[in-house]
Amino acid sequence: MDQEFFAQIDWRLNTVPPTGNSQSPLWWRQHEPLCEWDFLSLGRRGARNGSLYNPADVHFANRFFNANCGPAAFAAVTRRSICSVMRCFPKFPRKPWTTRADMESALKKMSTEWSPVESDLPRRGLALIQLIGPWNRLRNPCAALTRTHWVGVYDDYLYDVNWDGWLPRFIWQQLIYPSLEERYRGACGWRPLAGFEFLTECIDRNVW
Repeated sequence: MDQEFFAQIDWRLNTVPPTGNSQSPLWWRQHEPLCEWDFLSLGRRGARNGSLYNPADVHFANRFFNANCGPAAFAAVTRRSICSVMRCFPKFPRKPWTTRADMESALKKMSTEWSPVESDLPRRGLALIQLIGPWNRLRNPCAALTRTHWVGVYDDYLYDVNWDGWLPRFIWQQLIYPSLEERYRGACGWRPLAGFEFLTECIDRNVW
């Protein structure tokens, strides 16, 4: 994501208060560790075990590698820092986008079993979602492909770089999807375009 988009996300999260409170979601997460908003990001930064993992270097990797949704989601589901996986995305920072072929190439460098998923969310893995809009009716497929977004998936939870963590899917729909809709003017929904189902746990002890 470019700096303008990060600024837009930060503005939204800091100006939309949680229900029944006048402070923002990020304020409550920072100042009230046991409040409802604290539990919305279910991963832990740098956690060595457990189901959900949050890379701790989202902003650093964005600044120095132009890393965005693809590398961040990849890092979250493979339990690595984003900076450590950038070698799997050699086009960055010059070409800061991740195609389906790019993600498949990155996964082939990992010691885990996976299988492609078409037009559905994997149970555990990575998903490329398509923002639905007038561009889907155009004959040029590139118009639609420029309006896609990578997320990590673990059962009913999604990892999104714009939240810098994991969210229940229904909360992601309410909290994060509207920001994507604002960015891609004309969007009226989304659907899974492609994905990768992880068949084994992807934990490499050598990264620690």
